[in-house]
Amino acid sequence: MNIDEIRLKVNTVIADQFQCRESDIRPDATLADLGLDSISAMELLMCLEEELDILLDDDAFTEDVTMAALYLLLEERQHATQLS
Repeated sequence: MNIDEIRLKVNTVIADQFQCRESDIRPDATLADLGLDSISAMELLMCLEEELDILLDDDAFTEDVTMAALYLLLEERQHATQLS
């Protein structure tokens, strides 16, 4: 899965699970900007782990992480998972 496919998947999950409009999900937006608190961020982490079949560190999902950084993190983790 490439970065564009990851971006689409993440945006869809956030929009569906947390009632955000996809148009509000900009690369510079943080999870907090999208209305997610620390509990919601952990729910998102678990959902993305399942959707993308990867494992993520809890500390990577803070309310201050930008969407651009999140997309890159997910791409890196997916690539690392495929190599192992």
